Amino acid sequence: MIDRLSKLIVLSMLSGLFLSGCSIPSRQRTVPDFDSVKNWSMPADEFSGAVGGAWWEQFNDSELSRLVETAIASNANLTILVQRIELARAEGRIATAGSLPIVDASTGLRAGRERNRETGFQTRNVMPWSSSAAASWEIDWLGKWRERKAAIRETVNTSEADLNAGRLLIASEVVNNWFKLQRRNGEIAIMEDSVERQDEILRILRDRYRAGLVEVAVIERQEAEASLLKRQLVETRMMADILKRQLDQLQGKNAGTGSYRMKSFPATSLVPKLPDTLPSDVLRRRPDMAAVEARLRAAYSLERADKLNLYPSLNLRLGGVTMTGSLTDPFRSWVSEIGPRVDIPLWDPSRKAEARASSVRAEIVAAEYRATALKAIEDVEIALVTFHRVREQLRLAHESGRRAENVRERTADRLNAGLVSQLEVLEDEHRALEAELVVVRFQTELLMSAVAVFRAMGG
Repeated sequence: MIDRLSKLIVLSMLSGLFLSGCSIPSRQRTVPDFDSVKNWSMPADEFSGAVGGAWWEQFNDSELSRLVETAIASNANLTILVQRIELARAEGRIATAGSLPIVDASTGLRAGRERNRETGFQTRNVMPWSSSAAASWEIDWLGKWRERKAAIRETVNTSEADLNAGRLLIASEVVNNWFKLQRRNGEIAIMEDSVERQDEILRILRDRYRAGLVEVAVIERQEAEASLLKRQLVETRMMADILKRQLDQLQGKNAGTGSYRMKSFPATSLVPKLPDTLPSDVLRRRPDMAAVEARLRAAYSLERADKLNLYPSLNLRLGGVTMTGSLTDPFRSWVSEIGPRVDIPLWDPSRKAEARASSVRAEIVAAEYRATALKAIEDVEIALVTFHRVREQLRLAHESGRRAENVRERTADRLNAGLVSQLEVLEDEHRALEAELVVVRFQTELLMSAVAVFRAMGG
């Protein structure tokens, strides 16, 4: 019996291949090579070197590290990405359920009459009770289901890479918002100091007004300048409050509930070493590259699975039907079957269309892979260029700030001696204030450009 069944299976397989008239498609294609640049266009300098540990720890700020780790653990959007991994696994089990054995059974009451050759074309009542059971299993003899399972694994890998990309994005947003908040606090300190100097100048001018040395318009002009500065101070405080609430949201908290331990604004010396990473390493490390590569492998597996779906499928079936006059009587008739079954899709337009669509989808994802690689190289190049140029701007801003501060100090001494006009005092004070704010702005931009380099290189 076993030998006969084996012969039937082999005969069914050979018959299916003969009737299909096609050769089995080759194994899945490999991810195409990308000819990236060998080195970055910006040369390495004293800011480049080996980086160990989490990239945000390179800024040497324990409060910042705490915020990033809290955000990665509690951010609401990351929770969604985690659940999408579980959804990909669940949908994968649905998509590959056809590769597992199927067993079902049924029983029921039927009423009616029948007339056929077996009854001698005489009409008779059918037996009212029937029961049936069946088991079937599609043998994966060509590897169709194996390819579908491989596609599911790559789909899960895609979701995991998307989660890593989300973590990198959230960490970058937390770090950038933290530096923006420090910038606003630095600006607040500078403005508050400038307001004190403005008030001191007003005190001197009022004394001179009472002595009849200046006109009231001079005091009004100085009061208008001080009022404008105070308005800017209020706006800067508002921006700082907004940034705190954005940090709350990034950490998965209700806005307005967080508290932050702020240090003095970081100096240039706290700029960390940038990762000394080659382009080929970046393409392996970036989570978006990992995601698109997994999508491409999944597309290739689905393409081959849909092509194999054009070939005959082999099923092993076991089933039986019984009929009786009542539930207490023994079965009066029964039918059972066991053996292989070959389904041959001689002409199935839907399968052919799906195979063609899978091939096109694979070509699209292959094009997306190359586009993502080009974008990765572009991101790093732009981040490096920005970092180097902002560093030059910061150096020039420091020089301008020192000069403006020296001029302001000399003007203040001359004001006390009554040797300069009020207009000259205002201009020098304004230039010194702007120079300090520019230094703070470029300090922030330099730190944020370092964050952009870390992110572009994969974190």
